[in-house]
Amino acid sequence: MNDIAFLKELPEDVVIPLLQHKGAVCEPVVSVGDTVHAGQKIGEASGAASAPVHASVSGTVAAIEKLPHPFGTKVLSVLITLDENQKKAGSIPVADPNPSEIRQIIKDAGIVEIHGTPTCDVIENIDTIIVNASYRSTLIAGCVGICSYPYEVHDGLKYMMQAAGAKQAVIAVNKVNKEALEALAGIELEENIKVVPVKTKYTPGMEDLLVYDIMGTTKQIGGKPEDAGVGVCGVNTAYEVYDAITTGRPSMHIPVSISGAVEKPQSLLVPIGMRFKDVIEACGGYSGDVGKVVMNGLTIGIAQYTDDVPVVKQTAGIIVVDKKDVLLDETYPCIHCARCVDVCPVDLIPSRIATYSDQGRYEECRGMHVMNCVECGECAGACPSKIHILQLIWRAKVAIDRAYADTAEKQTSNLTLGCCGGA
Repeated sequence: MNDIAFLKELPEDVVIPLLQHKGAVCEPVVSVGDTVHAGQKIGEASGAASAPVHASVSGTVAAIEKLPHPFGTKVLSVLITLDENQKKAGSIPVADPNPSEIRQIIKDAGIVEIHGTPTCDVIENIDTIIVNASYRSTLIAGCVGICSYPYEVHDGLKYMMQAAGAKQAVIAVNKVNKEALEALAGIELEENIKVVPVKTKYTPGMEDLLVYDIMGTTKQIGGKPEDAGVGVCGVNTAYEVYDAITTGRPSMHIPVSISGAVEKPQSLLVPIGMRFKDVIEACGGYSGDVGKVVMNGLTIGIAQYTDDVPVVKQTAGIIVVDKKDVLLDETYPCIHCARCVDVCPVDLIPSRIATYSDQGRYEECRGMHVMNCVECGECAGACPSKIHILQLIWRAKVAIDRAYADTAEKQTSNLTLGCCGGA
């Protein structure tokens, strides 16, 4: 599954959410009944950490309404019914662009990292870029491009370095990914671009740890890589930067690895907005008795309540879990065994943070450095009480990001704090 396959036929319609980034929902710039072409802007960025959204197909705008989103909510989306011609919007590449022009092209193309931050923001005020190619490409397609188009990824990285004024760059490749290492060995890298084999699969929440392991700095701990002058980008976004500059195309297709209980597991290049059920159907459909559909990894991914949700810019993997493989263990009170502490790579006390989070005591979570959590999921995997530690930590981090002081405390808790903290 290190090669990317192409769709044999397009779906009848797509649902393109106007929220595919960390910022505010985009303002629609089309109306119901309009004809749109592939690559045409349909959503204008609104405020910080927002990125424009483009049509991935040609067709007619059938609706603009709140529809299911893979992050578990309903989001204002543009429903497009495909036409037969599939016309593309005009795109004009810029020859020999300067750094300012490159930054603007990346911004206008709506390129977004897997964690939702626009790439143009990631490369602001940095001197080093790290391309995270440490994922398992069989589950998350973010690294497939290293094998499929290494030259384009390399050139996209060079463009990002020019835009940022970065002095150096590192491509962090999982050492077990021999094909990727061989592909990179076959091209002539710039002197200030290095390939570093790593043994850890760094998830989007582990970027601080990735920076520490590569650069040896701790300035980003509790903050973000940019605090240490480092921008962490994905393989696919490096390719998208190359594509946007050389062809003028915006972000409108995404490689997705489909695995698990499907007839033909593979990596597919699909248009943004294609529903999960249509992507799975393109892989031969479901196999067995489906118990769960998860986006982006079994440990850190998001279980879907419907397969009617669309592929978004942050979608890198769709995992179908057979019903017999779904764990339905009951959750029990914490027994204070400290196994979660033993496995935590950043020396937190996950069980205590989880309990505070469940009680709505987000200030205590912050005091216990919850923002340093790299979201590896090891704590939840080690917990004999089957407590959903990672989800509770996520809740605390989201509450803090949304000004936790204004969040009302819960009246009751589902967990028992016991001897480790009173109340």
